[in-house]
Amino acid sequence: MQNQLLYQQVAHKIEESINLGIYRSGEKLPGVRRLSDDFRVSIGTVLEALYQLQNKGKLEARPRSGYYVCEQSNHLPEAIRSSPQQTQPKTVSNQSTALFLAQASSNAKVLNLGAALPHSDYQPISTLTRHFRGALRDNPKAVSSYEFPPGFLPLRKVVSARMLNAGIRFNPEQITITNGCQEAVTICLSVVAKPADVIAVESPAYYGLLQCIESLGMQALELKTDPVTGVSPAILDSALKRWPVKACVLSANGNNPLGYITSEENKRELLKILKTHDVPLIEDDIYGDLPLTGTRPKAMSAFAERQRFFYCSSVSKTISPAIRIGWIASYTNNEELNHAKFLRNIATASIDQIALARYLSTKSYDRHIETCCIHYANNATKVRQAVGKYFPTGTRTTHPQAGFAIWVQLPRTIDGDALSYACLSKNIGIFPGKLFSASGRYSNCIRLSCAQPITSNVIEGLKNVGNIANSLT
Repeated sequence: MQNQLLYQQVAHKIEESINLGIYRSGEKLPGVRRLSDDFRVSIGTVLEALYQLQNKGKLEARPRSGYYVCEQSNHLPEAIRSSPQQTQPKTVSNQSTALFLAQASSNAKVLNLGAALPHSDYQPISTLTRHFRGALRDNPKAVSSYEFPPGFLPLRKVVSARMLNAGIRFNPEQITITNGCQEAVTICLSVVAKPADVIAVESPAYYGLLQCIESLGMQALELKTDPVTGVSPAILDSALKRWPVKACVLSANGNNPLGYITSEENKRELLKILKTHDVPLIEDDIYGDLPLTGTRPKAMSAFAERQRFFYCSSVSKTISPAIRIGWIASYTNNEELNHAKFLRNIATASIDQIALARYLSTKSYDRHIETCCIHYANNATKVRQAVGKYFPTGTRTTHPQAGFAIWVQLPRTIDGDALSYACLSKNIGIFPGKLFSASGRYSNCIRLSCAQPITSNVIEGLKNVGNIANSLT
């Protein structure tokens, strides 16, 4: 609490300086180290204060340059405060809409405001191209052979080293390479559960996870989820006492679409409850490397104590969605995981694994991630400002702490499906809230993405979405 009050005090003092005109619009603030010395606080405290001011639309971070004062706006919408009530397990269905919307959003004529994919400007394309060429040059036979599970050993070694940043330690033999994170989660589910079994998930949940559960014929139990703190230990405990849950899938760092980061205290408590009920954790940490402020948060799996868990991630959100490489890390079930991967599609593309291993072995990835996190923090503020300015009165949004998704709660009279299709008729793509629920919740919600440069064209698109939403009230 003391640290929280401290960074809030620093943020308040900087904001006062902006309001008094000491720092003017467009002017660069002193460097982080200078501010740390001036306020006699740690650099981490200064960074938390600066992010708070970014979230309020007061500051903009510019990669390799510093923090600048924004043109001031009072259009930021209020944060979402409410969370849904618990329901019983549901068989997942009607997820085919997601494919239709994904296909529509990939159309060059459609302004994509909803799909959570990093824009090409935020992908290290030239660097990746160089590593692919090197991989082909040094491994010409790789294009004509399988890299059977568990996958390319040098890649598993570098992934193992990278996971230390998340606070977890695995040796390469405990890692299975997959075709992205969604396949990783699907494989884990197939190993720990069977058709008709109950899987506990956050709510709203990433629609891709719901598709995994649907494809396996399982049921989803939606856990009441706070948009700021995530699933509470009490809610999880109550659900596990009431229902025969076979696995729990959680995204504690940058949940899609809410964007929260669960506190370390709650991560520990949630794991204790799972251990008590002998329910394995499947952690989807795909956004763990994308905090919008501060250092990379520890994975929930980092706090596991002598219990079964599966850690899943990929490079789809950090490097490129076109490189279909993810992984599972587990201390148990390794042979089952490898066999399940083999049965699904034999192997992940060899040349992709070789090129990615080369790239992740350099410092380029760390520089790339640092720049992306700054862009996404700035973009999130700009998108929320546009929502506050153009969307119907009473609209609320999340204040994401990681990743690049923004969850928008519209007035209850507005149907997200109707809004989505009306926007698509105007060549604008958004994702309706019902996709993120197995029980048809969130009919008045939509997901927006801040994973692209917020150009005048994007602002105009958000304005058009707001105009259409106003016409539906």
